[in-house]
Amino acid sequence: MDTIPRRSSAAILFATYICLEVVFVAATVTGPTWRNVFSLSKMELGLCLGAAQVGVLTASLFVGRITDRQGPLRMLTLSLLSMLAALGVIACGNFYMIFAGLVIAGVCAAASHNAGVTLISGVFPKNVRRVMSLASALWFGSSVVSAPLIGAWLDVARNNGWLAWGYRVPFVILAGLLLICLILVRVRLRWTVDWHRQAARTRVSENNSVAPGVRRREWLWIPLLGLCHGLMIVSLIAWLNPMAQAVFGVTDFRGSLLFGIMAFGLSTGRLLLAAYHPRLDDRLILALSGCIGASLLVLTLRAATYRMTFILVGLSALTVSTTAPCLYALIAKHFPQTRSQIYGYMEAGIGATAMAGPFIVGLLYDYGIPLRLAMGLSPVAALILGISSLVWKISDTSTQPKQ
Repeated sequence: MDTIPRRSSAAILFATYICLEVVFVAATVTGPTWRNVFSLSKMELGLCLGAAQVGVLTASLFVGRITDRQGPLRMLTLSLLSMLAALGVIACGNFYMIFAGLVIAGVCAAASHNAGVTLISGVFPKNVRRVMSLASALWFGSSVVSAPLIGAWLDVARNNGWLAWGYRVPFVILAGLLLICLILVRVRLRWTVDWHRQAARTRVSENNSVAPGVRRREWLWIPLLGLCHGLMIVSLIAWLNPMAQAVFGVTDFRGSLLFGIMAFGLSTGRLLLAAYHPRLDDRLILALSGCIGASLLVLTLRAATYRMTFILVGLSALTVSTTAPCLYALIAKHFPQTRSQIYGYMEAGIGATAMAGPFIVGLLYDYGIPLRLAMGLSPVAALILGISSLVWKISDTSTQPKQ
C-alpha cells in the first residue's frame, strides 16, 4: 500500500480519537457547573459522571461483532453521526438529557474506538504497537491541555454571568471538529473498504502454525489483562488527589498535579515506545512493565513525602505506559480474523474496572482500611498483569507444533 494514504488515514483517526477524548474531558470538567446550573444532587452528578462508562461497557460487549459484519469504515461513520446527536442531547440541558446524552456518547465512543483500532491494525499490521503507542500518547496529552482550557472558559463564563449557556460552547466546538473528522473519514478513508474485503483472504494463514483449539482458548487472556490494566490505571488516577490531601494535607491544586504527572508519564512512555520500538514479544514487555510497575507503585503508596510521591507517580506511569499498546498489538497479531470482537471484550474489561475499581477502593476506605493500603489494589493488579502475561508467553511457546 502507498505510504501517503496510510499516513493520512492514521492522522485522521488520531484526530478523531483526540476529539472523542476531549468530549469526556469536557463532561468531567463541566460536572460542577451542571450541578450549579441545574441544582443537581450529589447522586445525580455522580450518575452523570459515570454515565459514559455505562455506555462504553454496554457497547463493548457487542460492538465488535457489528464491526465485523458492517465493516469498520461504516461503523466509524455511524458512530460519529451518533456522537453528534449525543452532543445535541447534552446541550439540551437538564439532568435526564445530560445523563442520556452521556450514555449515548459512551456507546458511540466505544463503537468509534473499536472501528478505529480495527482500521489501524489493518493499515499497519506490523506496527500496531508503535502506532497505538503514538495514538494513546496523543489522547493523553490532549487531556492535559484541554482540561485547563475548558476550566478557564467556564471561569470566564461564570464571572460574566454566561454560565447558563456558556457551558455549551465547548460541546458546540467539539461538534464542529467531529463533523470535520467525519467528512475526512468519508473522503480520505474510502480506500480502506477494499483492504477490509481482502483481509479475510490474506490473513487466514497467520494462525495456521498453532492448533485451532489452542488459539480459540487464548482469547480468554485478553479480558483478564484488560481488567488488570483498567484496575491498575483507573483506580490509581481516581484516588491520587484524595490520597495526597488526606496524607500530606496538600491543596486541590497540588493534589491535581499528581494526575498531571501521571498523564505526562503515560504519554511520555508511549511516545518512547513509538520512537524506539523494542524488538521484544509484547507479552515479555507486559510482564516486565507489570512486575516493575507493581514494585514502583508499592513504593509510591509508601512514600513519606509529597515530593517523593510526585516523582514515583511519574516513574510508575512511565513504567506501566506500555500496557495498552501491547494489548492492542497482541490482539492484532494473535486474533487477526476476530480482532474487532476481541478489542470489544478488552474495552469491556477496562470499562468494568473503570466503574468498579474506584468504588472498591472507596468501600475499603469506608470500612476503616487506610487509604494508601486500599489503593494497593493498583499494584496488585499490575503484578497479576505481569505474571499472567509471562504465563501466557510460556504456555504459548510450549504449545507450538513441532516442525
